[in-house]
Amino acid sequence: MNANPRVLLAVAGLAVMVAILAFQPAPPAFLAGWEFAGWMALSVSAGAMLRGLRRKVFFGSRLSLHQAFSFDAIFQAAILFNPQLPYPDVESEFLARHTGWSPEEVAPWFRVREAASLAIPLSLCSVTAMLMGAAYWALALGLAAIGWTAHRRGYLARELRARFVLAMALGVAATIAEGLLFTAAARAVSPAAETGSAFLLYAVLLAAYELSPAPFTLGALELGWLSVSIIPGMRAPGLLMAEAYRLFRAVPMLLLAIFYLPRYKMSVRDLYDSRLPLALARTRRKRGDASDRAGPLLSVVLPAYNEVERLPRYLPGVIEYCSELAGGGEVLVVDDGSQDETASYVESLAATAPALRLIRQPRNMGKGAAVRRGVMESQGRYILFADADGATPIAECSKLLQAAEDGADVVIGSRKAAGGSVRRDRSALREFIGSTFYRITNLLAVPGIGDTQCGFKLFRKAAAQRIFPQLRETGWAFDVEILFLAQKFGFSIDEIPVNWTAVEGSKVRAKDAIHMLVALLRIRRRSAGMTATQK
Repeated sequence: MNANPRVLLAVAGLAVMVAILAFQPAPPAFLAGWEFAGWMALSVSAGAMLRGLRRKVFFGSRLSLHQAFSFDAIFQAAILFNPQLPYPDVESEFLARHTGWSPEEVAPWFRVREAASLAIPLSLCSVTAMLMGAAYWALALGLAAIGWTAHRRGYLARELRARFVLAMALGVAATIAEGLLFTAAARAVSPAAETGSAFLLYAVLLAAYELSPAPFTLGALELGWLSVSIIPGMRAPGLLMAEAYRLFRAVPMLLLAIFYLPRYKMSVRDLYDSRLPLALARTRRKRGDASDRAGPLLSVVLPAYNEVERLPRYLPGVIEYCSELAGGGEVLVVDDGSQDETASYVESLAATAPALRLIRQPRNMGKGAAVRRGVMESQGRYILFADADGATPIAECSKLLQAAEDGADVVIGSRKAAGGSVRRDRSALREFIGSTFYRITNLLAVPGIGDTQCGFKLFRKAAAQRIFPQLRETGWAFDVEILFLAQKFGFSIDEIPVNWTAVEGSKVRAKDAIHMLVALLRIRRRSAGMTATQK
């Protein structure tokens, strides 16, 4: 009979915990600052990784390991920034927003956290007693108490059992591993200190750190040190260890939170706003409502700058597609200050094509500005913008329309999604730049989007009217800002594979990658924050 993989992982987690318990580092022969810092860094890293893994195994495929780790960093730091944060409500709405579960489905996670608040102190007491010379039965008694408490409180209900056991094993292992490595750091500073005394100091500092009512645990760790300063061998290094614990545990979490918060459309300012749970609830991912039935079915926006050579190969087909579309369509060509005959060509075509409109920018203002102008003047229930070079055939719009009719608010034509036919005629350098930019964009701004830069995107009118007035980027990074705002406002986003062919004459240059990186940082700084823009 095949064993349940979750149960096997739970057993492995317990085995790791027991192995860690068996490890008692000997005092170092040579005392060095680097050795002390190394033990402290290893202590904090082990705890952080195991806590992130605990979140990952509980939520399974709903969260990637990267997300699980970053979420844990955010909420550890959130309590440091603001201990009065309405923590359960904020995390519940945050997890519901990013996992797609309802708050009710997320609720079992907090049963694990509640159980941990009982299991971890029992484990710490048991290990401390064992290290101070008590028999191994102290540890066994602590583990038995954890199991009995879990059973009595109903944590081991059948539907939760595997996830609960594994999450609890990893949570306890994280705490004890961190404590034993902290003990090694303490012994590096004071070889005369007893292992049990050093571990007890860790337990007291952990309690002060987790329960402190003051931001950044100011004063709490110092009081913790005073409470155990009578322990032989711990008076001298104790205060150093208290300050080191804050430095090594708090500072990395604060820096990681500052880095990750904008990725998830939040800012440090949000953590001090009592409206944060409501703001997160309002932007929880949802499928679009029924579209407004006024106006034509589709508006196609084509930004054009000096496109007199390529536009004639694409525009007539777009006009034909819209004229034959059930529900009707319109085509808006936005001339972005062209210096060739682009405007004259469009005007000549518009004389015999009532669905075609020319919009002229007063000067060259950038592709983002041209798309924004066209979208804001569109009348269609769905609005598509496409590149004027015709890299994606207009017939592919039917796939995007179907996804929008099925409920998506934003539909992205993707060159990376499975099912598309993509012909690449680009140099290795351009492929490398594109791949690198995608990874950086995913990390910094729009997680979960495979192809941010394909110039073939469709929006429900309501979504477009919410997103595009906020658009500030006028260059090539405007695609990223659109998707950043769409995720921030909670619009549902689908990626649909499309046929795409690289077309000669692209205006993207290698140095634009640097400009786009700067733009990514600008978008994060300007647009992050859930509470400031709520209506």
